[in-house]
Amino acid sequence: MKGLIKKDLFMLKSNMRYIIIFSVLYFFIASNQADDVFAISFILPFLMVVMMNSTFSYDEYNKWFSYAVTMPNGRANIAKSKYIVAILGSIFASILSILLIMILASFKGSLNLDNLASSTVSSIFACLFMVSIMFPFILKYGTEKGRLVMFVISFVIIGGSVLLFKMPKFKISAGAIIFLTKYSLLLTVIISVIMVGISYFISKKIISKKEF
Repeated sequence: MKGLIKKDLFMLKSNMRYIIIFSVLYFFIASNQADDVFAISFILPFLMVVMMNSTFSYDEYNKWFSYAVTMPNGRANIAKSKYIVAILGSIFASILSILLIMILASFKGSLNLDNLASSTVSSIFACLFMVSIMFPFILKYGTEKGRLVMFVISFVIIGGSVLLFKMPKFKISAGAIIFLTKYSLLLTVIISVIMVGISYFISKKIISKKEF
């Protein structure tokens, strides 16, 4: 499995110039934000997810899966390596965002650690959410159809959430707000683990039955 992980990491490394370019743009845009430099903290993590998805395209184009499944535990390791690299990539991009935000905040003369922490956790959670939805569909239907289905599902979920919270009768009790605020980090970690775990087992089952 180490070889599969290294393969994807090398592929991401070859596209690292895009991260550098976007980091420069990120720095420029954030430096001109009037109030909140955290507003665009999701850009680099999401870019990393997009780059991670491109590894599927390379694999499909080069018929890599046909070779990988012949390795010991090849089918199981294909899914496992993809998720490990996605998690590592999201964390790396989030750390890079933190460093840029801290530099920008030092220029602006203020740094809100609470906002920084919540922004980082939120961006990682959002990336893992995208990965959890997208990977099974890509493995099942291919890169193009998988992305299309992911965008449709994400649009429905986000749109439904916005409409739900805008409903006049929808209210959250004060006790629930206090609970969510106090245990938000723990809940986010638990939900992320469950979400990625379910997605991984679905992907693993898809690969075990798929003909390459």
